[in-house]
Amino acid sequence: MSNALSVVYRAIAGFLIHKAGLTQVQSQCGAITLIQRFGSALNSNLHFHMLIPDGVYLTVTPPPCLRTVAAPTTAELQALVQRISERLSFHLERKGLLLRDAESSHLDLEPGDGEDALSDHRGARRRSAIRN
Repeated sequence: MSNALSVVYRAIAGFLIHKAGLTQVQSQCGAITLIQRFGSALNSNLHFHMLIPDGVYLTVTPPPCLRTVAAPTTAELQALVQRISERLSFHLERKGLLLRDAESSHLDLEPGDGEDALSDHRGARRRSAIRN
């Protein structure tokens, strides 16, 4: 779970740092995460609630100051969701926890396919098999 959270955080932080026009040496992204294990019906539903500022902290200035970035566009969000999905899938495959299904569309979406990456990743089309 902590490895999955690291993958998600690094993808979001990298997106924000790049959008601010900075490098990881010049800036850092902050985040607060609550890990929720159950849904509202007390069903098993592991997910993260993340609070991330709309910007990055400049680390080369004393004291660090926040450089804000514009809100992400729908296209940027779809690309970020796709990047997170790919990175998580590869991480789980390396750990032997996920078997790739060649027919899965969520692993190989190309930007501009006409597919909606946000709705695709809500679970409706997932066909990968989780190993026990």
